[in-house]
Amino acid sequence: MSDRLDAIPDTFPVLRGNGFLLREVEAIDAPAWFTRGSDPEVAYPGVDELMTSLNDAVERVDSVRAAFREKQKLRWAIVPDGQIEAVGTTGFNVFSANDLRAELGYGLAKDSWGKGLMTAATEACIGYAFEVLGLNRIEAHVLDDNERSLRVLSKLGFRREGLLREYEMVRGELRDFWVLGLLRSDRR
Repeated sequence: MSDRLDAIPDTFPVLRGNGFLLREVEAIDAPAWFTRGSDPEVAYPGVDELMTSLNDAVERVDSVRAAFREKQKLRWAIVPDGQIEAVGTTGFNVFSANDLRAELGYGLAKDSWGKGLMTAATEACIGYAFEVLGLNRIEAHVLDDNERSLRVLSKLGFRREGLLREYEMVRGELRDFWVLGLLRSDRR
């Protein structure tokens, strides 16, 4: 199984939506990523450890950029119109090239919650994945009590496919995760 997806272009794909731009994550985004990543209310729904310094965010930015160059991840910065810094990210953290499958991941600043931005931005990257990258399936793994994320995925057409009991360690505790899936054929 290959985690490298050769369909990812060499030049980072920029996408535009109604009220936002999706672009490559840049160094300028590190302070805002640190703010999100160090806030337990924002970071807890994910499985990453809380960030304790700006250097943690700089390392995350560098890692995401390097993984794009290796065609292993494709994570967009979400930049609302009129802003320079990103308020979040959305995209694919894991690819299975052989199975035409990717795993979705995203995060958004608390002051941008409830405005439909994550749903719209993620819709754009999903469209790119099916139409340009040729994927057949996108899946997401979500903590069982992360209702906000489950609502976003439901709006995008994802279906709950099962509960993964005690699936992953999150801050020292084994937690249950929903696995949700979206097929290319679901969007017809």
